[in-house]
Amino acid sequence: MEIFTNTDGSVVFKKYSQLGEMENYTDAFAKSIFTSFGAWCAITDLDKIISASGSKMKELIGKNISEEIKDVMEKRAEKEAEVPLCENCDKMTSYIFPIVHGGDVCGAIVTGKPGETEGFLLCMKTFSEILSSMQE
Repeated sequence: MEIFTNTDGSVVFKKYSQLGEMENYTDAFAKSIFTSFGAWCAITDLDKIISASGSKMKELIGKNISEEIKDVMEKRAEKEAEVPLCENCDKMTSYIFPIVHGGDVCGAIVTGKPGETEGFLLCMKTFSEILSSMQE
């Protein structure tokens, strides 16, 4: 949580997302996943989509993620699941890889079904671990 004051002196509380501050990296990871495996990709913080790549995915950046994804993230284990990506959208997930740092969930890598599956799961786990290690 960050606390600021406006020019009029009022106090503003802003939820801080360290993952959201790494947009250059998360954008590159999402694009790499889409390019390499043909699966759309979204990277989230705890509440919303912060990066995305794939057909019609950029328009979803900033949207709130679904409660089903939040439930998977809380369990701190990757899951193959067909659940809605975000509130009020028709994108359904295929894989959810929580990003866990120091025992705390800070986001997730969420993808559609990959065209090429060889190496996909290992790549997703590796990207999740890299993003976790960058939280320090």
